[in-house]
Amino acid sequence: MNILPKRMKAILTEGIGGYEKLKYCDVDVPKISSDEVLLRVLAAGINNTDINTRIGWYDAKVNLDTGSLARSDLKGGVSQKGLGWNSTTNFPLIQGTDCCGEVVSTGSKSCDYLVGKRVIVRPCVKTSKIDTSQSKWMASDFNGAFAQFVKVPQKDVFVVKSNWTDCELASIPCAYGTAENMLYQSRCDSGMKVLVTGASGNVGYAAIQLAINRGAHVSILTSAGKQELFNKFPLSHIAVSINQTVEAFGERYFDLIVDPVGGGDFPLFTEVIKKDGYIYFVWCNSWSNSKLRFKGPLLERP
Repeated sequence: MNILPKRMKAILTEGIGGYEKLKYCDVDVPKISSDEVLLRVLAAGINNTDINTRIGWYDAKVNLDTGSLARSDLKGGVSQKGLGWNSTTNFPLIQGTDCCGEVVSTGSKSCDYLVGKRVIVRPCVKTSKIDTSQSKWMASDFNGAFAQFVKVPQKDVFVVKSNWTDCELASIPCAYGTAENMLYQSRCDSGMKVLVTGASGNVGYAAIQLAINRGAHVSILTSAGKQELFNKFPLSHIAVSINQTVEAFGERYFDLIVDPVGGGDFPLFTEVIKKDGYIYFVWCNSWSNSKLRFKGPLLERP
C-alpha cells in the first residue's frame, strides 16, 4: 500500500501574465472520488494551451498572435477569469496539459489493477458520451500536471507498455491526439495526397508522421530555415509558402489539407484541394476538429 504525503510541490499560475505569475509552492495532494485515479507525475509537457491560457490569448478582446501578445502590455488588461478552452478557467490554477504518470491510488477497488502502471492521460475529458463535444480540459478547467501528483478520471488514463522515456510519452497526448483525430475523421489512407501546414508545430509534426505511417503522400508548409528538420521524412514536397505549393503541383492536387494554423493563406487552399477533397482545421477543441469539403467554387461543412 502506498503511503502518500498530504502536501506536494506544484507550479501555481496565479493569473494572466508572464513568468512572474508562476509560483512554486506547497499545496494539498488531491483527494480522489470513486471514478478518479491519483497519478504521481513522471513527466509533464509544456503545451501551447498552457502558455495561451497564462498570457490571456483566449480572451475575446485579443486579436494578436501569441508571440505578439506575450511581448505586449495587453496581457495585463485582459480578463483574469473565464478564459481557456471552455471560457471557464479561473485562477489560481495548476497548469500542465500533457502528462505521463504512475497510478498510485484509485477511487474504486475495481480499478486497483492500475496501481503501479505507467499511463498517459487524455487531456480532453468527455463529460458525457465519448462522441459528443461536451468536455472539460485538464489544466484549463481543472488542475493539471505541473505538480508532483494529479487526479484525473479513471476512464481517461491509458496504460503504456513501451520503451519510450517518460518525457517522450508526455509529448504525445495533446499534439498526437489532435493530429490522429484529424486524420481518422478524414479517413486518411494509403495513396492519398496530403498537405500539412505548420509542419514544425507540435500538431503538424505529429500529423506528418501519422499520415506517412498510413501510406499517404505528404507535402508540407513550414517556416523558412526549418526545412532541414524534415530531411528524415519521405516527403513529396517542402515549401515555405502556399504559392510555392501551387507552382509545384498546380490546381486541384490534394485530397486532404490538414491545417492546424489558419490565417491568411486559407483562401489559397481552395486552389490546390481537389473537388470533394477535405480541409481539416483545429478549432478550440483539439479532440473534435472542424472540416470543410470543397465542391467546385464552394466550401461546405459536411
